Amino acid sequence: MAGRTAAILIDAGYVWKQVAKAVGRQHRREVPLIGYGVPLIEALVEEAEGDELRVLRTYWYDGAPDRVPNVQQRAVGRVNRVKLRVGSMSNGRQKGVDRLIQRDILALSQNKAVTDLVVLTGDQDMEEELDAAGQHGLVVHLWGIADRDQRDQISSRLLRVVDDWKVLPAHWASTFVPETDTDNDPSSDVPLTSDSQVDHFRSTLLSTSSNHDHAAPSDDALGSAWGDDQLISVGRAAHDALVEQYGPAWESVRGEIASTTFRTRGGETVRSIPGRYDTELMDTADAIVGDHLTENAHRVLVRNGFWRRFDEADSPA
Repeated sequence: MAGRTAAILIDAGYVWKQVAKAVGRQHRREVPLIGYGVPLIEALVEEAEGDELRVLRTYWYDGAPDRVPNVQQRAVGRVNRVKLRVGSMSNGRQKGVDRLIQRDILALSQNKAVTDLVVLTGDQDMEEELDAAGQHGLVVHLWGIADRDQRDQISSRLLRVVDDWKVLPAHWASTFVPETDTDNDPSSDVPLTSDSQVDHFRSTLLSTSSNHDHAAPSDDALGSAWGDDQLISVGRAAHDALVEQYGPAWESVRGEIASTTFRTRGGETVRSIPGRYDTELMDTADAIVGDHLTENAHRVLVRNGFWRRFDEADSPA
């Protein structure tokens, strides 16, 4: 197998569902993946390399409302040699993702960009494309993930057209789920989503502000009632929310922010957050506040809070 190159195609819906079942849950949304799947992707690459395959690229297929990726999905797409493919979402189910996978299988087969395909999916609709890939001379590997009862949900129709297959055990999959979500603790039924993170930071700020001289803002006037200190705290909280959402990918994001921080304006050196991260920061701050922070002075205070928290990570404990 020396000298062989591979592309890994990952159906996130299938993987997430099987990981959830590996820890005794039934639905993907009940279980968060550590780092939104970045460590899992890295482990799959290592698994392929252990089979003497040099991974050229990994494709991660997921769904999002209106096909607009969220912060976590964009973090996956920023990982080196990972391509994010986004279909739509309807009633919590992916739509159009199978067509994206089919398109890439055909393109990789026709272009002969790789010698091997590693595919993680339970969708039997891939049968024709995987068969065609084999006819184009590619070696096709079908991988599955076992649930707690050692069922892999691999389609028998797909098994007929691939060259080989393997099933990754449930204990392997469970390592990508936070420990609090691998037991039967009812409190772990709440998924770690950006919404719950925002609610947590928001309630924390409100309770903190009620202990100070100024009153906590009401839900009806959050955007205008925050004081300077509160808005700085919002910026700090938004920083922490982004760190949690990016997971392990934050280190590379942090490095990019740090390396493009300074610019000269009229002879003065100032700090500037790269545009796409500034947008995510402000979107998160808006969610925490519960309103749009349109005034520039408010947004400056949020950025100041972000930088204070950003700098603290470099300071000795």
